[in-house]
Amino acid sequence: MRNSFWQRFLDELRAAWKGPPPPIIDRDSVSLALKSTLKEDFCYGVELLDDDKTPMDFVADALQRHARMDSRDAQFVTVHIHAHGGILLSTATLEDAQAVARGITDDATRHGFPLVCRVVHRKTPPGDA
Repeated sequence: MRNSFWQRFLDELRAAWKGPPPPIIDRDSVSLALKSTLKEDFCYGVELLDDDKTPMDFVADALQRHARMDSRDAQFVTVHIHAHGGILLSTATLEDAQAVARGITDDATRHGFPLVCRVVHRKTPPGDA
């Protein structure tokens, strides 16, 4: 069985990094509860959570297709998701967030991967919180 680029990359990263294991975000959590991590003007976004079944290559490809990221950004985001348990990507509109989440979720389901990708939005407008 051959290793993918991502597996080799992660093996090298693990060998070089001696810190504690990355935190895991509970699937029932909502990143919006972590107010310190949000930009002041955040309104809409897509939350992706790490799992141990979805290949990193698939996540990077899905980000390129549905979030319109270039290859380098998609790889960076994918490694961030894996290292930190998840990520919250802001979008311009609720419709954009819904389209990205729907596309990634549909692709993951079609390929049999349990990738969690969901729409999140701030219930109060920025500045009113």
